[in-house]
This record gives sequence, C-alpha cells and structure tokens, in this order.
Amino acid sequence: MSDEMICRGEAGSTEEALKFFEAGSADIVVLDHALPGKSGLDLVTELRQKAPHVRFALLTQCDDAGVLAQYQKLGVRVMMAKTSASEVLKEAIQSLLNERIYICPAMRKLLEEPRLTSVLTPREIEVIRMIAQGKTNKEVALVLGCSEHTIKTHKTNVMRKLNLSNAVEISVWALKRNLA
Repeated sequence: MSDEMICRGEAGSTEEALKFFEAGSADIVVLDHALPGKSGLDLVTELRQKAPHVRFALLTQCDDAGVLAQYQKLGVRVMMAKTSASEVLKEAIQSLLNERIYICPAMRKLLEEPRLTSVLTPREIEVIRMIAQGKTNKEVALVLGCSEHTIKTHKTNVMRKLNLSNAVEISVWALKRNLA
C-alpha cells in the first residue's frame, strides 16, 4: 500500500459534501462536527446510506462526550482533536487505512470519563454548580433548603465518585464542563 494520498475534493458544508459525492467518490472523508447547515453527524448518517464503503476521520474541537459517542455508534473509527491533529494525523489516517480505530488521547479521556447523569444525582449536580459559583456550604444549604451537614455529605459523595480531593478541585472540574 502506498503512503501517497490524493485529496479529491473539499467541501465547506454538508450540502457541498453530499453534492461532491453525487459527482464522484472518495474512500476517506475527514470532517468536522461543526459544519454550516447540518452537523458532521448528519453528514456521516447520509453518506453511510449513499456510500457505505466510505471511512470517516473526525477532526474537531467538539469536546462533548455524548456527541463523540454518537460518532462511534455511526462507525467513525478515527477521532482527533484539532489541537493535536498535526502530531497525530499521519498515525490516525494509517489506522483508518488499516481498518483500526484511532482516538487521540484527549478524546479518549473524554469518552472514558463517566457520564454525569449516570454517576451523579441531580442534587449532587446542583451542589457542584453552586460550589463552582463560589457559594459556601451554608449558602448552598439555604438555597436548597437543607442542612449544612447534608451539603457536606453531597460534597463527600461527589469527591468520592469523581476522585477529587476538595472544593477547589470540584470547582475546576465543574468549570471545565461548563456547569457553573
């Protein structure tokens, strides 16, 4: 197999990509999740029906584990964060050509991280949000109509479930996930 690859086209939207496929074909599609019009998920879904042989490489800034999991379910075997693409692009495309899965470390970490709703209770998520907003245990207890002891119990449970050590780590964790 040759290391040479030929770019047969480029599209700026899902509509352009679909028109390109009507006019010709390609074996590999490198796409982003954020496209004008429909999303990359829509493009993969439509191309799966029209050209089932096509293999996909996702190159994106998307950091939503739920969205990335949807790409996996659609059979997207290569996923790269744009921040790491230049370092891993060749390895990722080789994986795709050899029918192997390649997920860059940053995305692998996102996908392996437990889903909030399956790990934390709705009340624990509320407590995390307020902690990240800088509220004290007493303030959180007043807002939620419970005792400070109950809030401390929620914080302890959150730290255990997420393997965190203190309120600062809870805040950082929440801010990274836009929960504040």
